Amino acid sequence: MSIKEILAVANSEVVFAVLFIVGLYSVARYVQTALREQKEENNKREEQLFEMYRQQLEASARREAELMKNLEKNTEQLGNIAETLKEVQRNLGKLEDKVETNFMAVWKELGSKADKNDLKGVGKCD
Repeated sequence: MSIKEILAVANSEVVFAVLFIVGLYSVARYVQTALREQKEENNKREEQLFEMYRQQLEASARREAELMKNLEKNTEQLGNIAETLKEVQRNLGKLEDKVETNFMAVWKELGSKADKNDLKGVGKCD
């Protein structure tokens, strides 16, 4: 084959068509491979997102259970505090009653001593 024949074959439309088809096939395979890899990557990320979502749901349920347990403990403690306050209030009421009773007794005692002193003083003044 001479150079003229090679140039004639290279300039022919058949060679151009074959090369175009081979190039088009190569580009199509590249695009197909890229799309397949992108789809696999998207599926992998989607699975990771679902796994993270599931883990967050489990963690959220666990936190909620712990919060409810703490809320129940706080409610119980508040109930105990309320009972303690009621008991303190009752004891304070009893203490007030005792102080008032004793105070009245002291006043009565002081009043009777004052009356006795007045009687003694009245007898002396005459």
